[in-house]
Amino acid sequence: MIYKWDGFRRNGEWTIGLNADRRLRAGCYASAEKLCPLSTPAAGSKVELDGSPSVKIEARCESTTGCKTSKVDDPAQDGRRVRVSLLGSAIEIRDDQLPGVNQVRGGLWSEGWLRGTQSATFDASDNTGIRKTRFVADGDVRQEKTRACRYTRPIPCENVGAELYGLDTTQLRDGDHELAIEVFDAAGNRGQATRTVRIDNNAPSGAFETTAPEAISIKVADSASGVDHAVIELRRRGTESWRGLDTALDSGRVRARIPRGSLAPGDYELRALLTDAAGNNTTVDRTADGSAALTVIPRATSMTAALGSGNSAKTARKLGPGRRTRAHGRLLSSGQPLDSQAISVEARPRSKGARWRTVGAVTSGRGGRFTYGVPAGSSREIRFSFRGSERFSTSQARVAVRVPASSSIAVSRNRVRNGGAVRFSGKLRGGQVPASGKLIDLQAFYRGRWRTFALPRTNSSGRWRHRYEFGATSGLVDYRFRARLPREDGYPFEPGRSREVKVAVSGR
Repeated sequence: MIYKWDGFRRNGEWTIGLNADRRLRAGCYASAEKLCPLSTPAAGSKVELDGSPSVKIEARCESTTGCKTSKVDDPAQDGRRVRVSLLGSAIEIRDDQLPGVNQVRGGLWSEGWLRGTQSATFDASDNTGIRKTRFVADGDVRQEKTRACRYTRPIPCENVGAELYGLDTTQLRDGDHELAIEVFDAAGNRGQATRTVRIDNNAPSGAFETTAPEAISIKVADSASGVDHAVIELRRRGTESWRGLDTALDSGRVRARIPRGSLAPGDYELRALLTDAAGNNTTVDRTADGSAALTVIPRATSMTAALGSGNSAKTARKLGPGRRTRAHGRLLSSGQPLDSQAISVEARPRSKGARWRTVGAVTSGRGGRFTYGVPAGSSREIRFSFRGSERFSTSQARVAVRVPASSSIAVSRNRVRNGGAVRFSGKLRGGQVPASGKLIDLQAFYRGRWRTFALPRTNSSGRWRHRYEFGATSGLVDYRFRARLPREDGYPFEPGRSREVKVAVSGR
């Protein structure tokens, strides 16, 4: 409290001065010397009231028998025994408590990405009330409201309820921003609530990379919240309604495919609806060069192929070792022949892990027909492929050639006595022998059936040999021998056998 006062006491019966909470803060006690002249303190004298609710400038009688109030002959004191008067005062409230911001709600204080105009509502309170509020973005004061306060009251200002501030987020760049709601009490103390918000007011962008029905792709981008949802749609040119496709979004690309046979052939317009995590959306219907995104559903094609011709034509045919044949086929679209179309020819050996490789090409002629000369070789599949075009779909046909394994066979002697030995040898025909060689099943015809007596293995070039000693022959016996060639992984031939050889053995 800042005060100005004046007082005078004639004797020791009176306590005179400034009193707060029954404590004399300035003046004279009754126990002091009798004469207590009090001059007016200097302007702006200050006393701490320490939270006292009231203060008095008074003269208080301290005598149990009463105090004299009669006048005295003292012109200087107007003939009075005691006098006190308050000439002026100013009360200064001390407030060290910060105001509080409570219950902030609204879009500006919500989770997730923000866009457009958003708002926040809040309450604020303090023991001296709220004098001013303001809204701050990235350190800049965007809005401010000041209230009228009455400083003649213990609580000069009123508290705030449901205060509203709004922000047009398009005035800020996309990305993270620091927001603050600041409140000030009557003493100027500041309280605040802060948060970091993420703003995105720009829609995603993109362009079609590929528009082929089986592989539609769009490269997309969004510099802030990122593309969150996408759907690719199409409609037949000249129609109104759009049809959505099953769409995948991954690693900055949107992909879809048109299931084969799901749409009638023709020209179709494409578009993609892109939405980012903040809710901004856009429509993409152009390629990177600015042209309209279009796709063409081609006409279906069909292909047939067979080995041989006429009534003997088959899709799978057995050929002898070293034999050749011809494959005949036809290419059609909706029952109509397609001529002058390139057709690739691939082959894959009938062996585990074998891969397709291109072995030739043919062109369809009149009536969509084509012919391919199948060279001698191993068992294999042959695939004819029409790669298609913008107007016609792809198609394939396959045939299978089955070639039995074959080996030469020779015996070192055709006549031998019991106890003697011969050497069988031979070589596989057709090549393609595994590095580990090929199993040979050597058999002899004995007692009415073929019996295995040895299982040699060829070397990597297909050569084999085996020594055999006769030991249980009586009389003169003509034995028949052959090499059987079982099917084996890694060797692309069907089971086969060699010719027969004979050995005459004379016993005891």
